[in-house]
Amino acid sequence: MNKGFNNIKKIVITGPPGSGKSSLAKKLGEITGYDIHHLDRYYHTANWIPIDKNEFTEIVYEIIQSEEWIIDGNYRRTLELRVERADLIIYFDYCTIFSFYRIYKRIVKTKLFSIKRTDISDDCKERWFDKNFVLWTINFNRRNRVDIINIIKDYKSDVALFYIIKSAKDAEKLIEYIKFTRKFNSEAV
Repeated sequence: MNKGFNNIKKIVITGPPGSGKSSLAKKLGEITGYDIHHLDRYYHTANWIPIDKNEFTEIVYEIIQSEEWIIDGNYRRTLELRVERADLIIYFDYCTIFSFYRIYKRIVKTKLFSIKRTDISDDCKERWFDKNFVLWTINFNRRNRVDIINIIKDYKSDVALFYIIKSAKDAEKLIEYIKFTRKFNSEAV
């Protein structure tokens, strides 16, 4: 049974680094008015130091107790928790080269044009080059893609919607469809 976009209250967005998870979360937040939770903001403290894993899990658990939310990020440790409670799960299925293009485009914007990122902790500064992040990005699809999709399929509820985004055009179509159905349903009331 498809419960439609008007009944969606809990959204999980995941996928490779640089795929547009936070950008989509912001757009969906504007449409829905739901609180947006960028997991990177919770996981990293000053200078990209991670918090304790148990503390992070507790934070995520607290967030998902709310009635409405949008959560973007990976963090497989908490993926099952998020997916089990989600009404809509979105996975960006982008190739590694496209991810790198988007990452370096983002770095140029933040470094050269002083555009502030709201999806990371204020004490984390964008870096021109980070070897660990480059390796994480290179290996993401090969090491994580299948496992993440399987977790989503195994843990999502029977009524949750699952969308795989393969291009920026797919993401725009999804946004437009959500806008349309929410507007249509609100006018029909």
